Amino acid sequence: MARMPPMETLVAAHLHPKLSAVSTRDPTLPSKAERFQSTLTERAYKVAALLVRALNVTSMLTAYQVGLFDDVTDTLQTSVWEDITITDICLRVQHCAVQAMGKTMATLVLQERVRWLSLADLSEKEREELLDMPIVPEGIFGCRWTAGKLVQSQSGF
Repeated sequence: MARMPPMETLVAAHLHPKLSAVSTRDPTLPSKAERFQSTLTERAYKVAALLVRALNVTSMLTAYQVGLFDDVTDTLQTSVWEDITITDICLRVQHCAVQAMGKTMATLVLQERVRWLSLADLSEKEREELLDMPIVPEGIFGCRWTAGKLVQSQSGF
């Protein structure tokens, strides 16, 4: 996921009625300030994705190093065990860093959801329900039924 999930055209057209649901262009926010904020969020997401990739490579190299240490552990020297302990700690720290970056990326997607939801006249309960939806690569809101759910909530069904 090097790119932030795209905004679904149908959901964007529902949240911002001036957008056409059949447009071939990607949906954009109405004001220049909102588009600028969205661009910054997209850039931050890409940086976070790049960092996760780098951490992933570092973790694989560290795990490979652990494999090399396994071959040397027959000697049972104290210095080898210290190296193994340090390598284990490095793997744990890398794991925590990847998890933190995943949460950062999820927060950036959530920030984009909030930006789009601010265009619609939804109750606080409906807004929270949409914000709590799972984050998936297919789109900002992630589910096909989101557009139908928005239509139902605003039409009173």
